[in-house]
Amino acid sequence: MSVAKYEIPEKTSILGNSVSVSASLNRTGRTDYPVDRPTRRTTSFHMKLCSLCCAVALVMSFSANSWAAEEAQQPSLFERLGGTEGIEFIVSNTLERHLENPTLAPYFAHLDHEWFHQTIVAFFSTGTGGPAKYTGADVKTAHAHLNISDEVFDLAIVDIKAAVKASGATQETLSEVVGILESFRPVVVTQKEE
Repeated sequence: MSVAKYEIPEKTSILGNSVSVSASLNRTGRTDYPVDRPTRRTTSFHMKLCSLCCAVALVMSFSANSWAAEEAQQPSLFERLGGTEGIEFIVSNTLERHLENPTLAPYFAHLDHEWFHQTIVAFFSTGTGGPAKYTGADVKTAHAHLNISDEVFDLAIVDIKAAVKASGATQETLSEVVGILESFRPVVVTQKEE
């Protein structure tokens, strides 16, 4: 009775290492082992490397989960500004300051102040994560006809910053509000410097 043999190539790759192999497998399942099989040292190294990769992946998944949990627990900007009551205070205080400022007053004197207050509270609430739904004009359209300069925009931000500070907001919250306001500068400022 003859035994069928299956030949393995003379060179093969084991875990990325090229090794010489003089092995054959017969139908009985008997295997002759490779002459240059990986040593205990290289096998140990690969096991340690695999363990390290698994540990890093595990730590990263725990870190990501804890970061997501912290992110979910942090209050929204709307909440940090005191909710609807806090935003109503900020808008009222800002409008008072604008009306007292000789450069800004002409932009607001002719407005229906009750309508303006309600509109800006809805805008501010919506933009900071509150429940209100702003349905007014977009920022560019609302300011397009006003021909606002960088100087006027800066004065408006000074008043808004003072109102946010007066509301008791933290410096971090104030910085976040100013960052949002500054993002509107390119569409609000339409007067070109000469």
